[in-house]
Amino acid sequence: MRTVRQLVLWTHPRGSWQYDILAIAILAFIFLTPGEIFHDQPRTTSLRSIDALSEDSEVMLFWAEPFVVDDIDVEDRDEELNSLLRQRTGRRLTVIDVHPSIDEKGEVRAYLIYARP
Repeated sequence: MRTVRQLVLWTHPRGSWQYDILAIAILAFIFLTPGEIFHDQPRTTSLRSIDALSEDSEVMLFWAEPFVVDDIDVEDRDEELNSLLRQRTGRRLTVIDVHPSIDEKGEVRAYLIYARP
């Protein structure tokens, strides 16, 4: 019980082998733990998360990060995406269709947004 208390309260003197083991364990956890375990990734602004793939005169194709579309209510989706595309391109566009791009694990990796001027 005394050892556990010392570990939790970090009472070992600096330079001791116990202190070094604790420091190595913490650094190993920080640098060796895969980021996918926590699913914690910084969210960029929505405008940077939408890229134009083609700028045809009739139909434009955009690629969007999953959180851009997932964070929007289904009822407001087209209107919100129209607004985001207008901010991104400076043009008034109308969303025609939105298709998820799914990887081999069945996870949505991106959305393909079809829009027309």
